[in-house]
Amino acid sequence: MDKTLYSTLCQQLLDRLSYNKDYVPYRPFSQDLPCPPWSSKPEWNAALMVSKLFYSHIDEPTQEKILLFTAFFWRYDRGDPCTISAAKAFIPTLLRSPDHLPPDQQDYISAIHSLSHDYDAFDFGRIFKSAVDFMSGIIAEAEFLPRISQSPSCDGQFLRRMTGMGEAFAHLCFPRALNIPREDYIPLVPEMDDFMNHVNDVLSFYKESIVGEEEENQILRYARLNQVSVQHSLEHFMALADQSARNIRRLAACTPELGRVMERFIQGYLRFNTECPRYRLKECLPYIEYRWWEAE
Repeated sequence: MDKTLYSTLCQQLLDRLSYNKDYVPYRPFSQDLPCPPWSSKPEWNAALMVSKLFYSHIDEPTQEKILLFTAFFWRYDRGDPCTISAAKAFIPTLLRSPDHLPPDQQDYISAIHSLSHDYDAFDFGRIFKSAVDFMSGIIAEAEFLPRISQSPSCDGQFLRRMTGMGEAFAHLCFPRALNIPREDYIPLVPEMDDFMNHVNDVLSFYKESIVGEEEENQILRYARLNQVSVQHSLEHFMALADQSARNIRRLAACTPELGRVMERFIQGYLRFNTECPRYRLKECLPYIEYRWWEAE
């Protein structure tokens, strides 16, 4: 696809979603949080952005826990033989003898467990489930996703939800301290998951398949299975993202506090996907300013 056309489509998506880059201001952590040895600077920077942009409405101690949780997520998202092997061993070893996990995986379990102090049992359970699903998704992507994705009956959403960790990121929006009734926010979770997936599918396409060589993302899969152009596929996912955002805003309008939280989440998520250097969108939209939140 032509970069100019893709740039136009990206801008249309941001306009349809009423994106305002100044809605969620940049507020760095009050103390220096250096990159740990098991992470890389780009991964750590992306995790910093997530903790501050998705969750600007949450207190800083909880944001720090989300930072570690997210950094581990990207640590295992590399797709190299080492992380695939670690994903295979993660759950069996955890259930049998967690003390025998490698140190970095013990740290991951500690990071997940620390969230149990800030979230109700239901939300924490869904966050943990999402982490387990993610490990399974890593294995699927490495071992059999290319084969099953050729089937017309496979739209890819099942595995997309595993590897995207959207359910965890959605539940992390609602720590116990906010006192938002679960019956108000639980209906939002599936819509938030869809919103994150659809937006990321569109805004990561440049990195993956215009300057990259990825052939098994949602945009290309939908185009191939439905025999439509890549432009048509992008426009399809743009419409899905727009509808999910509309649903979130409508459902969140039941209380002013929930509406405030959800608007900050939507705007923060969009800012992350535009300003995070990993997606390279400045090459398409020159006005974008990459955000590095860790000193070099």
